[in-house]
Parts: sequence; structure tokens; C-alpha cells
Amino acid sequence: VIITSVGVNSHAADLGIRAGDRIVKVGQDTVATPEAVRKAVDAARKLGRTAVLLQIERDDQRFFAGIPIQD
Repeated sequence: VIITSVGVNSHAADLGIRAGDRIVKVGQDTVATPEAVRKAVDAARKLGRTAVLLQIERDDQRFFAGIPIQD
């Protein structure tokens, strides 16, 4: 799932996430579509989590970023 935009003053921007980065996993779930990302985030929210861990890929390198879940 390719990230198309990142808010200038967002937590994601503060972590260095950029447009063009690719979300590989949400938590331990591999995601291939925007809908799969939404479902994984919704599942985390239903479990009472306040953040999700994303695995991000950029230029064949992967890193993790914890992102707060907004209501």
C-alpha cells in the first residue's frame, strides 16, 4: 500500500514517513490494499489499542513506526 500524502505537522511526518513509502504490515498483519490497512487499524481500535505499529518500506529498506490511532 503506497502512502500518497503525509500531513505536514502529523505524527507520521515527525517520524520521517513520506509520500511514496509503502506500508508492508500493520501490527503482524501483512497488508496489500488500503482496505486491509483500514481493517487492521479498526481491529486494533476494537481491542482498545491507542496506536498501531507499521512496517514501512522505502528504497528496499524496512523500518517500523508506531502511529497513534485517531477516533
